[in-house]
Amino acid sequence: PGNDTLSPFPVNEKIAKAANNVSESLPIQLPPKEVFVSDLQPNQMIRGLFLLESARQGQARNGPFWTISLQDSTGKLDGKIWSPRSEDFTDSDLRPGRLALAEGRVTSYNEQLQINIDMLRLFDVDSVDLDMADYVPSSATAPAQLLENLENLCRTNLHYKPWKKLTS
Repeated sequence: PGNDTLSPFPVNEKIAKAANNVSESLPIQLPPKEVFVSDLQPNQMIRGLFLLESARQGQARNGPFWTISLQDSTGKLDGKIWSPRSEDFTDSDLRPGRLALAEGRVTSYNEQLQINIDMLRLFDVDSVDLDMADYVPSSATAPAQLLENLENLCRTNLHYKPWKKLTS
């Protein structure tokens, strides 16, 4: 699904090649994430990878549309897929947790940034090789250090004898 159109602006060739070669052996190799929500500006044309957080269908005077929520480690952004392109997608296509290659123009609506999507390619996260830390907020502290901190906290503060067994 998704309507691939010729882009009126420069395209990251590595992303485009990966998106067009979905039938190659899995996992698909994607380049490092370069476009982040926090860097977007109104009237900017973008082509970037985001995590699909949610999707809901609506109806406008000129036909159906989708509002999708895209995210990365720096924030969230609504995307609009307008008719007739919106008819290319179903609920199962736009299920949360998929990776979305979105192309379009960033606009401002009610003082919030959104992207009017001209092209959208979707990938299952398990079919691509990516660093999830680019797509979801994460701690600056390494996971092993977080676990050690939690264990130390438990050893120091758990005084009830049965609970102490959890930290030994």
